[in-house]
Amino acid sequence: MPHRNPTLEQRVAALQSDLNARDQALDDAATENNERELSRRSWFDEAQRLERENEGLRSEVKRLDLMISQSDYNYDMDRAQFKRQLAERDALLRLAREFIVNGVDLGYITMPDPETPDPAHDLLPKINAALSASAEPSEECAHSYANKAGCPECGEAFDGGKPSTPKCKYCGDTGQFVIGNSGDASDGNAPIMARCEDCELGEPNVPIELKALRAFVGAACPVASQINKRGYNWCEAYLDDALVLARTALERKP
Repeated sequence: MPHRNPTLEQRVAALQSDLNARDQALDDAATENNERELSRRSWFDEAQRLERENEGLRSEVKRLDLMISQSDYNYDMDRAQFKRQLAERDALLRLAREFIVNGVDLGYITMPDPETPDPAHDLLPKINAALSASAEPSEECAHSYANKAGCPECGEAFDGGKPSTPKCKYCGDTGQFVIGNSGDASDGNAPIMARCEDCELGEPNVPIELKALRAFVGAACPVASQINKRGYNWCEAYLDDALVLARTALERKP
């Protein structure tokens, strides 16, 4: 088949088609570049957002660390304060217990009739329980029989005013309790013990000398108070020394 030269119209049409194809390719490339740019910008924006979020999380962690440190400090301070308060409470309870047992032993606290509610009987077991490092709520009832009615704590009927628990509330069934200390450093300020008269383990009869000593102390205490009020120098240590000497004399074997 003989070769024919394209006409002018054909060559113009071919050139236009080639130009259109190239324009389309350029448009496609531009679109692709725009999409890449948009993708890059989106990735950059996301990276910046994540960085800000990460910085916020770091700030939150730092804030929580400060809160924990402050909470630990407050906890330590509260614990130290509670320990001081407990020590003060224990010291006060020991003083109250010593006052009760000494007062009963020396005669200036009189035990009422068993049928009458007695603060000393009620307080001593509670004080001892509070001072016990391993104290747990007791399941035993102190049995208070006000007006000969049933015990308000457990409902037990009145039984003549005698607690069903035989344990002595003053000496703990040891037969004796501490009424003071010797005040002598050579013997380690040893405690001075007295026999419990409230239970069968104590001495059944109180020596006449001890009764006289109690009467003396009962009379001396108000006198000492009056002396102090008048401005004279009365020191309780004098009475303590007198008690120690009297106790030593009473316990000396004949």
